Order: sequence, then structure tokens, then C-alpha cells
Amino acid sequence: MARSWASEGMNAGGPGIGVVVVWRHHVGIITGQTPDGQWIVHSGNDGGAVRTRARSLARAIAFRRV
Repeated sequence: MARSWASEGMNAGGPGIGVVVVWRHHVGIITGQTPDGQWIVHSGNDGGAVRTRARSLARAIAFRRV
């Protein structure tokens, strides 16, 4: 299901505020960046809840603008 987001909208070319980030089994929206450069992502079903937190994008498979 999450992977289907990898073809939605347009390729963002990388992370940025407002960009949808897609992992193999997860999707979120980048809402900001911490002072040390980590990206802040808002996503659902993250530890059983909707959360906004800094996340590693190292295993992301796509960055999309929709």
C-alpha cells in the first residue's frame, strides 16, 4: 500500500518541507527540519499513533510532491 505513493504526483528530487516521503511500508509528510539537520515527519500508524517526530530518511524509496 505505502509503495503506491512512490508514483503519485511528481518526483521531488529529495527531501523538503511539504514533500511526501515514502518508505517500503510507511508514508509521511515532511513538516520541518531540526537545527541539526534531521527531517521532521508527520505520519500515521507510527508506533500505533499519529506522530510528528524527527525521522531518518536513509531508507526512503521516494520523495513526491502531490
